[in-house]
Amino acid sequence: MRKIFGLAVVLWVSVLVQSSAQLVIGQLNVTETAHDVLLHSSGAFILSGSEANAGALYKVACEGPVLAQLIKSYSPGPTTLHEAVELPDGSIVAVGETRLMVGDTSRLHLVLLKTNPNLQETASSTIQIAQRNTRGRSVALAPNGDLLVLGDVEGVGLDFWDVFLWRVRASDLTPMGTPTLYNFGVDFAHSLRPAGHGEYLISMTALSGNLFHPEAVVFNRLMALKIDEQGQLQWKYVYEYSRQAKYGFCQAGGAVRGFSPASENLLLCGALHTPASPDSLTDAVFLLLSPAGQPLDTLIFPLPGRQVLANLMGSEAQ
Repeated sequence: MRKIFGLAVVLWVSVLVQSSAQLVIGQLNVTETAHDVLLHSSGAFILSGSEANAGALYKVACEGPVLAQLIKSYSPGPTTLHEAVELPDGSIVAVGETRLMVGDTSRLHLVLLKTNPNLQETASSTIQIAQRNTRGRSVALAPNGDLLVLGDVEGVGLDFWDVFLWRVRASDLTPMGTPTLYNFGVDFAHSLRPAGHGEYLISMTALSGNLFHPEAVVFNRLMALKIDEQGQLQWKYVYEYSRQAKYGFCQAGGAVRGFSPASENLLLCGALHTPASPDSLTDAVFLLLSPAGQPLDTLIFPLPGRQVLANLMGSEAQ
């Protein structure tokens, strides 16, 4: 290996906060899932996820106590919140999805939920793109304070999911303009992260092949896209391998920029299948890229059991 890089990774296996003791958040005998954790300017952590059939936000002190929570449900659901971002005034906007009835059919809608710093709801919105199934995955702030929302929208035919980026007004959660679409096959968004200089990193996966035939060979792609705040593509990086569909598919785990000014290298991670991993088990991969998207180094190691990488929180990336 030519370089060494430090990293911080979150492996969410259940909804808990780990310190000197274990704190379990939620209700007994109710399924809770955490998708992301945000460090708020107050020093508390905001967890985004779900509780039973509803979306859930928890505000947790560093020492462990739950300071506030918000449970948000829509009918028929289920609802989940994948990620949250803090606005300059300390308020919070979470993004996710739910199912709502459209005629006699339940359809996926993007959910945006805004709260004050104490998780008291101040606004919410459910949105579709062109009346198609729409899911929210990640959210970031544009330089002028608008929201940039990343997610998936129903595609056409066998290309049944595309990735979108949509600008949303933070004050009232109203979309502005038309979303930018990214299509490289069957596409699944993971995260949107600032990359400095008014640019952003999209982490995603793209699959190509017959996903429904177990013996069919599917091309798995872990991808990083660098875009400007308007969604225009600056470059893309693709890590590709092929595997029979019966073994499952790769999963993106996030992308971040290194801590400036020491390094502006980029780190992309995910879970993939290698010839060394038995059948459906996955290995972790970390891909070090230059600011221009050129590969610098690769690290692959086995993950225990069937765990996957959920998110990258930070990287020295040197």
